[in-house]
Amino acid sequence: MKYCKRFYFAGIALLTIMAGCSGDEITQYLQTKGAIYGRVVSSETGIRVEVWQSAIVRSANADDDGYFTINELDPGRYRVKIEAPSGVGLEIPDVEVDIARSIDLGVLSLVHPAPLLATSPADGASNVAASVHLALTFSLPIDFGTIDDAITIVPAVEGTWSTSGYSPYQYRFAPLVQFATSTAYSVTIGPGLTPSGQEPWGETVSITFTTDEMKLVNTDWYNSTPNDVPATFTGQLVALRFNTRIDPATLDDGIEISPPIEFESELYTGYQGQDEQIILRLTGGLVGGTSYQINISQDLRDRSGAQLAQPRNLAFATRAFQVEGRSYPHGRTNVPPRLPSYDRRLLAFQYSSNVDLTVAATQISIDPPATLSVTGAPSNFDDLVVMAPDGLQPGTTYTMTIGAGLKSVDGASIGLAETIEFETQPLLLTEFEVSSGGYYGGGNTTVDPGTTFVSRVWLNADVDATAFSGAASFDPPIHGFWFASGDVNQTYLEFFTTQTPQLIPGSSYTLTIEGSIPMAGAAGFESDVIRQFSVNPVAVTSISPGRGSRSAYRYTSVEVRFNTIMDHASTEAAFEMTAGDGSPVPGTFNWYDEKQLTFRPNEPLDIGATYFVDVNTSAMSQIGPGLAEAASTFFQVSN
Repeated sequence: MKYCKRFYFAGIALLTIMAGCSGDEITQYLQTKGAIYGRVVSSETGIRVEVWQSAIVRSANADDDGYFTINELDPGRYRVKIEAPSGVGLEIPDVEVDIARSIDLGVLSLVHPAPLLATSPADGASNVAASVHLALTFSLPIDFGTIDDAITIVPAVEGTWSTSGYSPYQYRFAPLVQFATSTAYSVTIGPGLTPSGQEPWGETVSITFTTDEMKLVNTDWYNSTPNDVPATFTGQLVALRFNTRIDPATLDDGIEISPPIEFESELYTGYQGQDEQIILRLTGGLVGGTSYQINISQDLRDRSGAQLAQPRNLAFATRAFQVEGRSYPHGRTNVPPRLPSYDRRLLAFQYSSNVDLTVAATQISIDPPATLSVTGAPSNFDDLVVMAPDGLQPGTTYTMTIGAGLKSVDGASIGLAETIEFETQPLLLTEFEVSSGGYYGGGNTTVDPGTTFVSRVWLNADVDATAFSGAASFDPPIHGFWFASGDVNQTYLEFFTTQTPQLIPGSSYTLTIEGSIPMAGAAGFESDVIRQFSVNPVAVTSISPGRGSRSAYRYTSVEVRFNTIMDHASTEAAFEMTAGDGSPVPGTFNWYDEKQLTFRPNEPLDIGATYFVDVNTSAMSQIGPGLAEAASTFFQVSN
C-alpha cells in the first residue's frame, strides 16, 4: 500500500501539467518524458531529493514515510543527491532516464554507511514473498569477484549473483529454488567487499528480513465476473497468484473443483521468476445455474516443500439456463408465407448453454399446425433455430410455443414457457410480366402484335394452379391455362395458350384474378387483382442497310423487319427503292419469314451512288391493322 503514494504524487503532478490538454497532447507528452521515484529510509524527516546534470534540474521533498517522485525529466543521464536535514546524505552518480519510463531507485538508506545505498527487501522487512530476489544497490561499482566471499546469507540459500541494468550499481541474488517461507534471514556484507579499483570496504553491515508464509495473494477471474460464467465457457477461468513458487507435482492433489468438472492447470512464472501463477482452464462440463467451488488444499506446496498456510475456497457460479439473444430473420409481422430457400428461419435464439435439440423438438409447437424444423447453427452462435420448410398460410396469425421443458445439453431446464406470435402476409401477386417470346425481365407489360404470347405471375405463397386458372381471365379473351413453375426460391405461374392468339395491334388487355376463390389452402386474394398490358402497333423494327450506311456493296439486298406477321401483297406494294435521281430500282421480293421482307435489285448497284428506301402505311398486317408509321432509310454503295 505504501507505494501507492508515488503514483498519487505523480498523478497530481501530471494533472497539474496537463490541465486543458487534449488526449493526443497528453499522450505525446507522456511519450517524451521520464521520471524517477523511490523511498529513503532514515531516522529523520524532511529528506530532500535533487536531480542534477551540470546544475540542479529538479528537486522534491520525500514525504514523512520517505517516498518521493520527480517527474518531467528529459531523456538523459543524471546524478541524484539525497540529503537529510542533519547533513547526512548520499549520491547516486549515474541514473539514465528513458522516454516514457519511470526509474525505480528502490529503497535508499541513510542509515547504512556508504557505499551501500539501498537493499531490497529493506532492512527489517517482514511478510516478504519467498520468491523474492535479494537486491543490493551501491554508490559505486563493486569488484564482482569479491561478492560471493564477502556476502553471507543465514540460513544458507543456494543461488547466484548477477549485475542488474535496472538500477545503477545494483547486484541481485537469485535463489536456485527460492527462500524458505516463514523464515528469518540475515544478510551480512563483510569487510572484504571491494569497490572496483579500490581497497576493501573494511566495514560490516547486516540487514534482516522475514519471509511470509505460503499464501494466495491475488485472483484474476475471467471477465471479472466469477458469478456470471456462461455454461458454454471454456478457457482460462482464473489466475491464482502466490507469493512463492509452486511445486508442479502438487497441482493435481492441491486443487480440485466441486461439483467435479473438466479443467487443466498450468504454471506461469512472472518477472524474473519472483512470483508464480496457477492458470486454471476449463475444458467443458459446466452446468448452467450451478454454484462451484475451487478448493485449494494444504497438499499444494512450494518448491521448498512448504505447504499452503491456510486452505482456500474460491466460489464461482454459472448463469442460469436462459435466452440471451433473439432474432427473427423475417420479422414477426408481415412474414412472407413462402420463405426463400436461402433463409427459411422463423427464429434464431442464443442461450446461455447449448440446447438439447432432441428435447427441443418435443417442446416446440405452432398453432395453426405447420411443418417445423428444429436445429441449431453453432457457426452463427445460434443455439436454437426453428424453420418452416414448407411455408405458412397467407394472412394467418400463428402462435409458436417453446415449452418450459426445454433443456440444455447439461440437463438444466428453462423453467418458463415462451410464446411468440407471427403474422403472415396476405396472398399477394408480387409481379406480373408479359413477353412476345420466352424471355422475362424488367417487369415488361408491353408485347408485339401477332400469334406469340407468354405471361408469368409471381406470388408470395404456393397456390393451386388449377384454382388459379379458374380465377384468372383475360379481356379481350386469350384462351389457355396457368401452370405452377416455381423453383426453390420463389413461386410463379406461367400462362400457356391453347389457341393461337390474335393480339390486336395498338390495343390493351386486362388480366383479372377473382379474389373470392381460394387457391392457397383456404386463402385467396383479399380483393380482385387486376393487371393490364398493351399491344404495340404494327411497326418496322429494322431496315438493313442501316440509315446513313456507307458500307453497302453492289449486290446488297434490302431487308425490312416488322414486329408482326405481314400481308405480303400490300407490304410489297408499300415498298419502294429509288436511286438518287428519283428513278425506281427494279427488283424481286422474298419473305424470310412472315415478319421479314427481302428486296433484291435486278442489277448491281452503282458504286458511290446513294439509294433511298421507303415503306408507307399501306402495308397491312395479317391480323388486320396496318403499319402505324412509315419507315425509311438511305445508304451509299462502297467500292
